[in-house]
Formats: sequence, structure tokens, C-alpha cells
Amino acid sequence: MEQQKFIAYYRKSVPRKDKNGNAVKKEDDYSIEFQRRECERYAKSKGGVIIDEFSEIASGRNDARIEVAKAVDACKANDATLIVAKFSRFMRSLSFLVKIRDSKIKFTAIDLQDANELTISIFAVFAEYQAKETGAFVKNTLAIAREVKGKEWRVNNLTNEGRRKA
Repeated sequence: MEQQKFIAYYRKSVPRKDKNGNAVKKEDDYSIEFQRRECERYAKSKGGVIIDEFSEIASGRNDARIEVAKAVDACKANDATLIVAKFSRFMRSLSFLVKIRDSKIKFTAIDLQDANELTISIFAVFAEYQAKETGAFVKNTLAIAREVKGKEWRVNNLTNEGRRKA
């Protein structure tokens, strides 16, 4: 019996920049290495093998991600299942989900592996809403901070170290 084939996709967010243009390091459990380990563990648990992997640093709101397109093509060419460690690393919009669904590939988000087409659609709608709301929240919070403090406030000013420098 042939092993199940998987194509893994990993995405890391575009790094935020401080007022000097330097990348602000953010610790999280969404590193490429974390995602790779989760995908390898999942493939092994299914008796399968990852035959190729694609990764990129891109915004989750960007639906035109080159490496996703390559991963979808690789899934079609190899009759493989596309796997991602976390749904939130993969998509943040309903239109992106429709593109994936219309591509007719098999897809699994490891953190939602029991989800069906309906629940995945609902999660995509919530992810899109959350992305928009988070952006609006940060923008409004910084506007209020500027009013109150009378200084140039940015995301990097929200840490204790950033406030000391401001």
C-alpha cells in the first residue's frame, strides 16, 4: 500500500518595523520550525510522508501568495494533500478559501483536522473579521495614545522599553 503523500505549507508573518525601519522581534509559536515539526508529526501519525514543502514570509491577508500557488500545483501534480499546522497561518479571507476549494485539492489544517467544508468556511469568515478588527483596534488605540501623550506613537511604543525611549 502506498504511503499518503503530503505537501506542507508554512507562513511567517511579515515582521513589524520600528520607527527606524528595524524589524521588531516577536516571539510566538508560529515559527517556520514549529510549523514544520507539527506537519512532520501529523504526516507520521497518518503513516504518510511530506514529499515537498513551501514556505514564505507574507501577510495572511495577501491572497496572492506565490508559494501557496506552487504548493497547490504540487498537490495536483502528485495527488497529495496540502497540510498546514495552523489554519490562521494559512488563510485570513473567505475569497482565499474559495480559491483553495475550487482548486479541488485535498486540504487539512492540523489544528482543525476534524473540520468539514462548512466549519472551515465559518473559520475563514471569522479569521477575515478578526484580521480587519485587529487592524482597526491597533489604529484606533494608537490614535488615542497620540492624543493623550502628544507624541508620535507606534506599535513599538507599546512596550515598556519603547515607552522609555519615546
